Amino acid sequence: MRRVTDKQRRARLGRCHRLALSSRSGSVAEIAHSLVGIHSSDPVTVFLAARARNPALTITDIEDCLYTKRSAVRVLGMRRTLFVVSREDVPLLVWGCAEPMVRAETTRLEKMLLEAG
Repeated sequence: MRRVTDKQRRARLGRCHRLALSSRSGSVAEIAHSLVGIHSSDPVTVFLAARARNPALTITDIEDCLYTKRSAVRVLGMRRTLFVVSREDVPLLVWGCAEPMVRAETTRLEKMLLEAG
């Protein structure tokens, strides 16, 4: 059995999370895709997370990706948390997280409407 040291594990995590110097690159969409999503409940977290993974990105680059090109978009994910994901990953998040939430919220809304008359 091969043993993985703490140092090796940390190095792998750094590469996987694109925080290691050798892994820092890419657009916001590429970063979001490789991470499956960037936490986005606070708008500034996207900018911080993207810049931590690619310091060459500018605010304009990030805004362009999110608002002009729309190659990365904000969607509701697990536990009603906003995430920025690549456009190609949106169906996965909607199917896996948002769709069940919509059914529950629809039922809740219908109940509230009935109670209100």
